[in-house]
Amino acid sequence: MDLTHLKRNLKGDLFGGLAATLVALPSAIAFGLIIFAPLGAEYSARGAIGGILGCIAIGFLAPLLGGTARLVSAPCAPAAAVLSVFVMEMVRRDGSPSALALVPAYLSVVILISAGLQILAGTLKGGRIIKYIPYPVVAGYLSGVGLLIFTAQLPKLAGMPKGTTFFAALSSPGSWQTGHLIVGGVTMAAMVLAPRFIKAIPGAIIALFSGVLAYFALALTDSSLLTTVGNPAVIGPILPKNVSFADMLSAHFSSFGGMRLADLMQRAGFAPGGASDVSVTGFAIDHRKVAPGTVFGAFQGAAVNGEDFIAAAIEAGAVAIIARPEARVAGALHIADAQPRRAFAQLAAGFFAPVPHTIVAVTGTNGKTSC
Repeated sequence: MDLTHLKRNLKGDLFGGLAATLVALPSAIAFGLIIFAPLGAEYSARGAIGGILGCIAIGFLAPLLGGTARLVSAPCAPAAAVLSVFVMEMVRRDGSPSALALVPAYLSVVILISAGLQILAGTLKGGRIIKYIPYPVVAGYLSGVGLLIFTAQLPKLAGMPKGTTFFAALSSPGSWQTGHLIVGGVTMAAMVLAPRFIKAIPGAIIALFSGVLAYFALALTDSSLLTTVGNPAVIGPILPKNVSFADMLSAHFSSFGGMRLADLMQRAGFAPGGASDVSVTGFAIDHRKVAPGTVFGAFQGAAVNGEDFIAAAIEAGAVAIIARPEARVAGALHIADAQPRRAFAQLAAGFFAPVPHTIVAVTGTNGKTSC
C-alpha cells in the first residue's frame, strides 16, 4: 500500500476535517432547528439530531462518491430555507397534533426524492447546466441567502429574546446584551484577522476557539454563564428527559405508516383535492386565472364560495378530470375501462380522491369533452 499521498496530506486533512467539523456541525444543527421550528419546541430535538446525522452522512458519502478539493460538503442554507417553507406550509394547512406528527415523515420522503433527483442529475451530467446560468443570477441568489442568514442571526448576536425580528432588534440598541456582542465580536475579528498572522491553522478554528475563550473570560465576572439552566446562551439538552435516541428514531420511522401519498402530493402543491373546496397548489382555484391547457382534478359538484368553478375553468380552456365519489363502494381504485384515456383519467382521479369514484368526463384544451 502506497502511503506517500496520505503522509504528504495528513496535516491538511486533519486541519481541514477539524475545520469542517467545527463549522459544518453547528450550522447543520441550526438548519435542523430552523426547519423544525414551525412544528413547535417539542420537535426541536428531532431537528437538531436530523442536522447532526445529515452532517455525518454527508461527511462520509461525499469523499467516497467524489467531492471537490478545498470545499466542505455539508448541509446548505438554501436547502434549509426551502424545507422550512415546506414545513410551514404543511403546518398552515393542518396544525392538528396528529397532522404535525406526520410532518417529519413527509419531510423525510421529500428529502429522499430530492436526493434521488440530484443523483439522477449528476449521472446525466446536469451540473454542466450551471455554466449557462448568468453570473448575476447566481450571485443574487447566494447574496439573498446570505442576507437571510444575516437577518436571522443579528437578533441572536445582540442577545435579544427568541422571536425578535431583525428590524425590532435593529431599532432597540438599548436592549442589546454586552456579553453577546463581545463574544460575537471577538469571534468575527479572529475570523478576519487570524489568516494574516497564522497560515498553518484555518481561520475558522481560531475564530471558534477565540469565541469560546472570550465566553469563559466573561464567566470570570459572571458566574451565571457557567450554568446551563436558564442560560440564554446555551441551546440546552438535545433529547428530552426520559427519551433515548433509539426511542426517537423508532417513533420517527413508525410514523411512516400513517402517510398517504396523495396527501404528500397535495401538501407539496402537486395534487388538487376537494369535497367542498377544491385546491390547486394549496389555494382555492380562481377560474379567472386558469390558462388554456391547465390540468386540474375535481369532484363533480365541487364549488368554491358557492360558485361552480369547474364549469367556469373549463370554459376558460382548462383540462379537467372530473370524478364523482362512489360512497357505496368500498375498497381500492378500480379501472374497468380499456380505453387508455379513460383509464388514465380513472387512475389520476382515484389517485387524488380519498374514496372510489366514477369518471364523468375529461375535457380537452379547447374546453370540450373528449370522453
